[in-house]
Amino acid sequence: MNRHIGQALRFVRQSLNMEMRDVANLAGVTPQFVSAIETGSRVPSWNSMCSICEAMGIEVSLVTMLHEQDSPAIKPMMPIVYSKLWERSQTE
Repeated sequence: MNRHIGQALRFVRQSLNMEMRDVANLAGVTPQFVSAIETGSRVPSWNSMCSICEAMGIEVSLVTMLHEQDSPAIKPMMPIVYSKLWERSQTE
């Protein structure tokens, strides 16, 4: 995982109108840790990544698809990804 994963996490969090501290509390990590991941200065463990995604109510695969959105295999699926994010943001 790298900086782009952090950017994808930030995009999802902001799309869901979630505050960093709320995600951190739900995931059992500090807001500083979430910030460090989003800025690319820290790389999360798989468990941390799963906890953060679970806190946002999403699957890790969604973040992975956002990370790989320029890939020819993923690009056609991006409208579905954005639609799912929009639907999720409306349920809050």
